[in-house]
Amino acid sequence: IDVLPDLLTNLRQWTLTHRGDYGGRVCYWQNDGRDAMEVSISGSGCRPTIESVMFGEAVALLEIAKLAGNTSVIEELTTLRDQTRQVVLHQMWNPNIQSFAVIPLGAPPPPE
Repeated sequence: IDVLPDLLTNLRQWTLTHRGDYGGRVCYWQNDGRDAMEVSISGSGCRPTIESVMFGEAVALLEIAKLAGNTSVIEELTTLRDQTRQVVLHQMWNPNIQSFAVIPLGAPPPPE
């Protein structure tokens, strides 16, 4: 519980540097090869791996916030949890390949 402020800072920094609105899709992006998938055929963009990690972080931090009695962040974390889940399940699922797929970005993201 004591590390909640640091974990929230980390989550918010990732959101600031790796989340954006790309043609009406608000999602977390990552350069190809920077999310432990090595370089794959899907390329850079809004990747299921990073979106899923951020969903998991929101779920975990929401539970920690509840345990800590920190009600000030519950709405923020609930919204992020719901948004990231929506992106993965409804925007990243590709029925043609029956798998989750990267949402390519129009232009490459800036270097990290």
